[in-house]
Amino acid sequence: MCGPQISPSSLRGNFKVLLIQRASKGSFASQYVFPGGMLETADDFSNPEWKYVFHNHNFNENFQPKIAAIRETLEEVGIAILEKNSGGSLEAYEIAEIRRQLLSKVHGPGSFARLCAEYKISPSIFKLTRFSHWITPENEKKRYDAQFYLTCVSQTDLNYQSVDGNEAVRMHWYTPKEVLDSFERGGIYILELTLIKILSTPFLEIGLYPPQFCILTQLSEITFDELSFEHLSMRTVQTILPKIRVDKVKGSVVRGKLILPGDEDYDGANQKGWLNRLSYESEGNKFRTLVWLRKSLSASL
Repeated sequence: MCGPQISPSSLRGNFKVLLIQRASKGSFASQYVFPGGMLETADDFSNPEWKYVFHNHNFNENFQPKIAAIRETLEEVGIAILEKNSGGSLEAYEIAEIRRQLLSKVHGPGSFARLCAEYKISPSIFKLTRFSHWITPENEKKRYDAQFYLTCVSQTDLNYQSVDGNEAVRMHWYTPKEVLDSFERGGIYILELTLIKILSTPFLEIGLYPPQFCILTQLSEITFDELSFEHLSMRTVQTILPKIRVDKVKGSVVRGKLILPGDEDYDGANQKGWLNRLSYESEGNKFRTLVWLRKSLSASL
């Protein structure tokens, strides 16, 4: 999710990206990720309630991950990528009430579709553009098939943003470069203010996983103007199924490479001379460092 641009619009990475910090327990504990989550059965295009919401607008399986992304974003950070069927924007109390009911699961499975029908709104699925697709390496115990979408929001869309305090405990808007630089340093200082004085400037550890790191690297190399639907829709989105190569183990610290499609050692059929681009150092289930060996190749993902 990309926020209001920083002028001028011709500079690379001249926009801010929303990251949330996960809670200390659960999946991706304490790590910084993009808003999102798991698909629910009720998000599926076979749910007849969605056909009613979209007025039978050629509803198909491509809508499902977008609906899930919009629902999770509303639940986690209170940003409503929704539109009224009659036109216009949702009122603050409507966004707050829809979010409250989603979080409370008051309507049970399928509540998002029912709430959309009740409030005569629909998810703005055509404002989301597919940007990246990652699948967890085959040798990992817990695997994900993750689609990443981009959408741009205005300052008005951010008036009611706040974390849910359950899955997401912090949210921050940074330029891609700010996040990458902070990750390289190991963390970032967050200024906490009151109306009277500065309370503190705690140093927060910035933890990223490879998909977030790679996507932020890609975003740092494009301009705000290139985030338009017309431009992004021309991109070919490659499915990325990394392969893990361990080079060195010392105690609990592991160093190696994440071999990506197009890398020299990925499938043995690639042209020699292309580097294995992404090196890593991990401890436990956290990546301490991720380094592009040749930044110019990041845009090929």
